[in-house]
Amino acid sequence: MRRHLLALSLCLAFASAQAHDKDSDHDDGNDVSHVNGSISVESGHHYGDLDTVNGSISLDQGATAGDVQTVNGSISAEDNVQVKSLSTVNGGVD
Repeated sequence: MRRHLLALSLCLAFASAQAHDKDSDHDDGNDVSHVNGSISVESGHHYGDLDTVNGSISLDQGATAGDVQTVNGSISAEDNVQVKSLSTVNGGVD
């Protein structure tokens, strides 16, 4: 029983650290990288390189980013988005 509680506690601690990391990645030109997760780029913010495996990337109007790459996911971009490059493997670009 104690082993299960310890394992659950560690999982919850790791999950909260991951969530905090995701929130701190915007507006400073920081790179964002996720596995099994999507990335949303907010309007008017500047990001560095964006990459994800098994997730999508969406860029709101007026956002800027460096290289945008995904494997097994799609990339969607609204008007007036500025990026260095877009690439996808087994996905599409909208």
